[in-house]
Amino acid sequence: MTAELTPLMTRGPQHNNYQFTWARAGMKARRTATRDEQRQLLRRFIEPPSYNQAWETLLANGCVIVTGAPGSGRGTAARMLLFRLPEPYVAVTEIPDRADTPDDAVLDTGDVRAGDRLLLTLSGTDDPWFRWLCQRLPSYRAEVRERGAHLVVVLRAGGEQSLPPDLASLVVDPGRPDGLVVLRRHLRLAGVPYPADGFADPDLAPRLAAMSMERIAGLAGLVRVGRSG
Repeated sequence: MTAELTPLMTRGPQHNNYQFTWARAGMKARRTATRDEQRQLLRRFIEPPSYNQAWETLLANGCVIVTGAPGSGRGTAARMLLFRLPEPYVAVTEIPDRADTPDDAVLDTGDVRAGDRLLLTLSGTDDPWFRWLCQRLPSYRAEVRERGAHLVVVLRAGGEQSLPPDLASLVVDPGRPDGLVVLRRHLRLAGVPYPADGFADPDLAPRLAAMSMERIAGLAGLVRVGRSG
């Protein structure tokens, strides 16, 4: 492993913070990704092994349910599926998994608008609320399809066991992109020349395989800072 990377890989977790704008429908928050954020993620994204399966599921059904291990990049893959839809640009809206007030409904079909691109993240939702939301998904998904909108749901690993049987065909685990390829992409976009030996150290690949995608992105940032210092 190169001298630059060895000390950096021993540091703690790194975090990338993205900016979102907030709009409100009644009392419920709908978080909308900015167009600039979408461009940034599109430039950095590396497709995981089963991305095409998730893409085809979304196009065919108006919905796909993405699962996978923590740190595998499942959330980013979910966003990319919506960002890349072929229709003219529509902002991706993150719908809340909990109500703002006791009087608000969650997964309210009345809030679905024609052409919406909706992201529902349930990977951090606790039981029994998680199970209740899973039971609400069929009717919500039906309304999304009826209105020509698209929905991507992110589940934690194993969360598909709580889904109604009629949603089983929509579940896809995109897998995890190659960590070395992810690091290389981030370094290139950060303006850091890729080493001639391609990081030949045999220990690098397995160490990257144990890191989250977020940590790998943070590592590339630290390399850039180290080189500029």
